[in-house]
Amino acid sequence: MARKRRRKWQGSRIKSLPHVEADVRDRRGRVVRRKSVEEMLRELKRRLKKSGVMEKVREKMYYEKPSDRRRRERARIRYMIQKQQAS
Repeated sequence: MARKRRRKWQGSRIKSLPHVEADVRDRRGRVVRRKSVEEMLRELKRRLKKSGVMEKVREKMYYEKPSDRRRRERARIRYMIQKQQAS
């Protein structure tokens, strides 16, 4: 029985995204700047992190009992107080 030949691209992983540029437009639809996809992804991640959206998504991913939530919040407050007193 003859073995099937595997194509070179099968099973290989893409190491990086191909360089693709996209237009960044302002509110009126005018092109402001051309950015690569990697640059736009970095900016999106930074904006999501700054707004706190990702933290909320992670918190809502699994159910947390109200008592555990309160315990975690008290521990966070305790840590912040200790941090301020150390400074």
